[in-house]
Amino acid sequence: VAHPRVVELSTPTVGGGIGPGEKGTAQLRAGHGEDDAVLRQYRHGDDIRRVHWKTTARRDELMVRVEETPWRGGVSVLLDQRAAAHRGSGEGSSLEWAVSAAASIWSELHARGRQPELIAENGEALMPGNRVAAGQTGYESMLDTLASLRPSDRRDLVCGSDPGHGQELVAILGATTAVGVAELTRFRPQRARSWALVLDVRSWGRDSSGGAFDPADTAGKLLTAGWSVVIVTGPDVSVSSAWSQLCATGNADHRPGLAS
Repeated sequence: VAHPRVVELSTPTVGGGIGPGEKGTAQLRAGHGEDDAVLRQYRHGDDIRRVHWKTTARRDELMVRVEETPWRGGVSVLLDQRAAAHRGSGEGSSLEWAVSAAASIWSELHARGRQPELIAENGEALMPGNRVAAGQTGYESMLDTLASLRPSDRRDLVCGSDPGHGQELVAILGATTAVGVAELTRFRPQRARSWALVLDVRSWGRDSSGGAFDPADTAGKLLTAGWSVVIVTGPDVSVSSAWSQLCATGNADHRPGLAS
């Protein structure tokens, strides 16, 4: 089993870094409403006292209220595993860079007690319910999950609901069109904090064309939706430097960060 490469990351505590919801993070979503109810579908093990009965009756499915400040709890780490979204092959492909980034970010957040959930680009859990196999730690289960990962045949992002389930969301994205950005953003609650590493996958392959993909355009649309964004310009960019840049980048100047 070939496990993904996990690199040590650091999370700055200043400049709007991804921390435990304390001072230094508020500017990332400043200006958005704070009174919205954040709801998601009921999951096995949820406290029945958190069921939002009014919404449950309206939607005819159990819905629960998440924490008042969901970013103080769990974080969803979204890995874009679409074959069509990546370039290159083998260990030098943009997908392998994304897998290493997902593993490293999950590990960093897990070490900080952030209860990370690893999800696919459609919001489905790659580690269902964060359950782990008998005798394994969460870290080992994460490594095995990513080691057995296969590229999906989805052509574009199709979520149908909030991919982060009301939690903080860190997305590692390949080539993402305007349609994909709309899918990522339209179901996200305004209060839920969102970050993205957008890979300029054209730098990973011999073919420099990106089809309908323009990383600057993708980043701009995400910024408009209130996300913090860093464009990863090529395979020579380390995961640690891209992560540090993402942690330090706020939305005040409405420009994406650039990791190069």
